[in-house]
Amino acid sequence: MSVYHIDGFRFDLASILSRDSQGGNNNAYCQDNLTSWLDWSNLDRHASMFEFFRTLIAFRKDHPVLRRKEFFTGINSSGYPELSFHGEQPWSLDEASPFHTFGFMYAETKRDHDASEDCFIYCAVNTYWEARSFELPIIPEGMRWHKIAYTAEDAYAERQIDFGPVTLTSRSLLLLVGRRATC
Repeated sequence: MSVYHIDGFRFDLASILSRDSQGGNNNAYCQDNLTSWLDWSNLDRHASMFEFFRTLIAFRKDHPVLRRKEFFTGINSSGYPELSFHGEQPWSLDEASPFHTFGFMYAETKRDHDASEDCFIYCAVNTYWEARSFELPIIPEGMRWHKIAYTAEDAYAERQIDFGPVTLTSRSLLLLVGRRATC
């Protein structure tokens, strides 16, 4: 999920989605045979994986900042950097330590990205073998974090979460969007 925003992820999507290892063949893209054909009969068995990627594809389509070829390196009209990197504490990524835990955040605006709304997209990554807690970056007043996807859960319905730390289980990712509260 963390590389989802990178162009070219689609090459891996088909085999991940169908849970097909292609017999360990990493050059199946050039074969027109059983090695590269998708077996859609497994869709029922892997419905949660299908729903997970369906959620991410729709999310990517809804957010122009995730489809940019280059990122603005300064502060955009939101008052935040367009792309920022974080550790378990916001704004404090220690690049000298092992990258077992990190987060990245996009600041997407209607003005700069022709988006439907101003929002923040935050992804927390825990590659550590134990659960880890992340403090969420503070976003402008009136905005709240909403959980879009969490790899430790099978439910992908968006729901608002409280401010404060979030705990990620071992080897998991959490995708949030910060937007204006509706209630």
